[in-house]
Amino acid sequence: MPVAAHRSTWTGGGEILVASQLEDSSGIVAFNVNGAPVAVARDIPPSVATVSIVPMETRFDKPLDLNEWEDADDLNGRAIGTRVRRSVLKPRMVEECGDSCGGGGGSTQTPGYYMTFSRIVDRYEPWTKGDPEIELHFHGPTDAGNSQYGADLSCSGEYALPEKTFNQDNAFWNGSVLLFNQSEADAFAAQFPDGHHVIAWEDDDTACLIKSDKESLSEILITAAGAVGGAALKTGGIPGGLPFAVGIFLATIFQDANWLLSNDDILGVYVPASARGDSWSDANYTLERNGQINGRAMIVKR
Repeated sequence: MPVAAHRSTWTGGGEILVASQLEDSSGIVAFNVNGAPVAVARDIPPSVATVSIVPMETRFDKPLDLNEWEDADDLNGRAIGTRVRRSVLKPRMVEECGDSCGGGGGSTQTPGYYMTFSRIVDRYEPWTKGDPEIELHFHGPTDAGNSQYGADLSCSGEYALPEKTFNQDNAFWNGSVLLFNQSEADAFAAQFPDGHHVIAWEDDDTACLIKSDKESLSEILITAAGAVGGAALKTGGIPGGLPFAVGIFLATIFQDANWLLSNDDILGVYVPASARGDSWSDANYTLERNGQINGRAMIVKR
């Protein structure tokens, strides 16, 4: 039952639909309990509770540790509810506080690169599959002899490490989430002056483990590089920022991409807005996908 509002209110009974969708781009077929077809929209879930039959995203080979998870919004067991990870409840609750939290005593925030705002137009997750699993990944080489390998250097998302935890289920997100800490950035920059890049993903089944199609990903990266005029290095307007690669490195980094296994959805590549000719009042990076703007973000150094 992919819609949280359905899981938190449906307590049994015949007012329920069954829907199916094989591919994200295919139509949704739905029926009521009498077997009659029911028309449903692609972009808005029905008001009636709906069970959805879609390709597997759950890792059945890795069952949940029941000591780390608990049920929420289940009407004291009468509804399905949602199982949430205890370790991410607190980060979810405080992320909206951002820099306006009181308390004094100085900041214990880890120095590094933070995202404070995100707007994503198309999250590439239909309602039949539930909320999107949006993650931001820093990619770059780990071996000076293999500069075209895009290793996953850091991951921020719903099930990442505490300081790197954030959850964006809607078009807009505000808060403060660590993307790349300063020690990671310094160590990387010392070895690879050509820079890194940040990619946004909708990660279907394995948190912080990217699986995608090599050819489609390479095409998106090349398009993103072309959109900023093949510039060599940019910092995206971040004073003292880590070099951000948008040129040849960006376009070729995934040519050696045999480690990409299946089909997570790439939402786009973050490129400095100024390099692309964009100007945002609330963001300094543009989320670029196949020549189109799929969003924007504010990334700052702290």
